[in-house]
Amino acid sequence: RVHVAEHTSSTQQPSQPPPWHPARLGRSLIEPAASISEPERRRQARLLMALLLVLMLLGLLSLILSSLDVYPSPKPVRQTLFWIALTAVVILALVYGLSRTAHYRLAAGLAVGTVLSATFVAAIVNPEVPLLLAFLTLGGLMGSLFFSARATAIVFAVTLLGLSWLPVLMPGFPTENMIHALFFILAVEGLVVVAAMLRQRDVEQIERQTHTLAENEERLSAAMQAAQEANVKLQASILELEQRNQDL
Repeated sequence: RVHVAEHTSSTQQPSQPPPWHPARLGRSLIEPAASISEPERRRQARLLMALLLVLMLLGLLSLILSSLDVYPSPKPVRQTLFWIALTAVVILALVYGLSRTAHYRLAAGLAVGTVLSATFVAAIVNPEVPLLLAFLTLGGLMGSLFFSARATAIVFAVTLLGLSWLPVLMPGFPTENMIHALFFILAVEGLVVVAAMLRQRDVEQIERQTHTLAENEERLSAAMQAAQEANVKLQASILELEQRNQDL
């Protein structure tokens, strides 16, 4: 018996890894709040936290490269970009803390606004780098992961509106760069909005199927319970008839 007990204890589940284990630490960094119970909402909250961590790491990398004078821009421009990146990283860190609560949708909106604002300011400060305008699509791409197709289209509309105001804010802003960025954002917007519409339709279809399945399960449970009650009543009636026959 002692041998069997030892064998049983040896076949039990392995102990949990320590808190500093990379896998456990990674899961804890993207674990949604306990108040979020719906699977789809938990998936979105987990995705948002992972995305914010990646953006913060990229922002820290940009700060390191800027401090090492890797960028070929003039020193005043590099200093301004450094403070823009630092401000964005700090705000994203605060948004990450908010995303760990039940208000992850508000955190998603703040994250989209932070990325768009930082990109617009960087493009205004350094207009000689047209590649910065391409990063304006990040706001819409992020929005498509957490918002509806209509909200995603609104994010892109705000992006295009802000892009069209760049020459007004900066009279010397290169018009050619703005036109190229405009067509690029329009192309990306069309693809992303269509993808968001398809995703939203699939999610709504899954929700309808889940609701129908739950209703069918409730009906089946009610029918089985009614059948059991009818069976109990039938058995009671049979016993009552048998008792009457014995009395006769």
